[in-house]
Amino acid sequence: MGTNSFICARCSNAVAKLHALCASCLAQRAAADTRRSAQLPDEWRDDGPACAGMDSEIFFTARGEQEALATCSCCAVREPCLELGLTVGFGVFGGATALERHTKRERAS
Repeated sequence: MGTNSFICARCSNAVAKLHALCASCLAQRAAADTRRSAQLPDEWRDDGPACAGMDSEIFFTARGEQEALATCSCCAVREPCLELGLTVGFGVFGGATALERHTKRERAS
């Protein structure tokens, strides 16, 4: 790593700017944004999900988990989002982490 290199804000890859994401992390973030927007049903827009307009990285990284959980705690569509999240193996959905949803699925089986 040269004197003008920094470390990616998500992983340990070299990047040119402080607090930047490497190409791999940018691609993952874009994919997460696409997945999240594709997964939110149109009818939820009327109810105004608390996460609307937020950076989806908050919901898909360990670093953002506490902020995501706090956001979900006051959301109007928390229950249907949790139901949707039971089919997803990563991120925060409906105020539950992936591990919490996995535990819920195991108990339901």
